[in-house]
Amino acid sequence: MNQAELESYRNTLLDLRGRLTDGINRLAEVVLADERPAGEHDQLTSEPIDKEIFLDHAEEAIRRKVIEALRRIDAGSYGQCEECNQEIAKERLEAMPYAASCIECERKKEREARPRR
Repeated sequence: MNQAELESYRNTLLDLRGRLTDGINRLAEVVLADERPAGEHDQLTSEPIDKEIFLDHAEEAIRRKVIEALRRIDAGSYGQCEECNQEIAKERLEAMPYAASCIECERKKEREARPRR
């Protein structure tokens, strides 16, 4: 991967990190503003907050992956699969610039994580 491509991915990752951080901060404000004691939430207000908290956790997980991808750029290992050390396809990096594994290794991890019947 050439330097221009790396800089493009870095800029994409920095933008994504900023957007995720802003979203997480907005959710924190919403949750902190809802100061009623536990048990006093009615179904109309509690359920949307629960969904927002779930989304916050998902956004935080992606934000951590983005930060790790930025570290891999700095370390010179960005675009290389952490499992098999092969190059990650550019199409995968364009879709998920924080990907740490090639599609084959990711599929293998998913198969191994599925519960056996």
